[in-house]
Amino acid sequence: MIGERRLENAKKVIEEFRVLDFPLSRFFSNYFKENPKAGSKDRRVLQDLVYAFYRYYHGIGAVSIEDKILVAYLLMGGMENSILELWKSRYPGSKFDTSNSLEKKKEAIAEVLPAIEWGALFPWKEFIAQGIDPQELEESYINQPKLFIRIYEPYAKILKQVLNEKGIGFEEINSYCLALDNRTNINSLKEGDLKSAFEIQDLSSQTTGEYFKAVPRTNWWDCCAGAGGKSLLLSQLYPGVNLWASDSRYSVIQNLEKRYTESGFPCPRTFVQDLLAEDNLAFREGFFEGIILDAPCSGSGTWSRTPERLGNFHPSSLGRMVEIQKKIGDKVIPYLNKGGALIYITCSIFKAENEEIVDYFMDRYKLKLESMQYLNGMNQGADTLFLARFIYEGFANPSLLDL
Repeated sequence: MIGERRLENAKKVIEEFRVLDFPLSRFFSNYFKENPKAGSKDRRVLQDLVYAFYRYYHGIGAVSIEDKILVAYLLMGGMENSILELWKSRYPGSKFDTSNSLEKKKEAIAEVLPAIEWGALFPWKEFIAQGIDPQELEESYINQPKLFIRIYEPYAKILKQVLNEKGIGFEEINSYCLALDNRTNINSLKEGDLKSAFEIQDLSSQTTGEYFKAVPRTNWWDCCAGAGGKSLLLSQLYPGVNLWASDSRYSVIQNLEKRYTESGFPCPRTFVQDLLAEDNLAFREGFFEGIILDAPCSGSGTWSRTPERLGNFHPSSLGRMVEIQKKIGDKVIPYLNKGGALIYITCSIFKAENEEIVDYFMDRYKLKLESMQYLNGMNQGADTLFLARFIYEGFANPSLLDL
């Protein structure tokens, strides 16, 4: 039976996948390379089953892994006939109807699975910031997020024309941002005249650029640059800035340099730097007019995109992340020129990583808080980010230099 085979494959993936190794999306990429005979429909259904399982990881309990996968898929609105037929064959008395409301669906499921336990999709509401709506948060885990691209202006017209010609639907968010279905293989367009046309970047991440307010010929440092999304955004929006970009991983810096080469923008000065190490930096203090600190964090604002992380999280890990954020801030802030801007960013919804870090920085340094907000993308199929913009005026307490 096709449904049985698809369910067994989903169970196999869940048992083989290790969330700490790499994202589920990359696991699937490798999995399909090793299983090239899988058809497009089989691939789609397999991914839908597995992602549904992780989205409802905390919302369904006291049943077998097979039933948890099936129930999650049904609650997510799955309509594939082979899976619906499998459900009916396993529970012939079920009154489940795909057209019913979510509560009616749960009632029908509980009639044939009386041991099932319903829980919250997000169990740690006491840790989230006051500005985050818990119900809106849970609803965001049910809906598949969108794929956003940032267009380089000279290519806007031709890119939209090509998308229309290929029958790829898109929504124009603004003159340089498009939203597409998350399954779109947009990278297949990065060739020929369109090789430098766009970057894949979440809508909220793109919005952070509005807060940089960089001035040409000033020195800026993207100190946790990762793959370079914020660096490229700075280069696009504020040409003429002298940019440095660093990360603790050489392979990541190589990827950043490759992206810059493809984009056509001049590559920043790059270097490998572990900001948790004790060694000094190769700059004098006060060198930069701006520092972007896109801090390592729980990633909780992106879990609708990576729901596998939701099942792996435990609040005890927050303490470790907060210490990392504090240590990196303490490392880089003295390299700001007085009057320079610190842009602190996380993709977290936890107040310990956001508002409480803001309080820590302001207690320790003479920082003027210009703005602080959550870039809430839940209703737009985007991530939710936190951003605080400070102006640096020096140490609040000179004795802290000795700590």
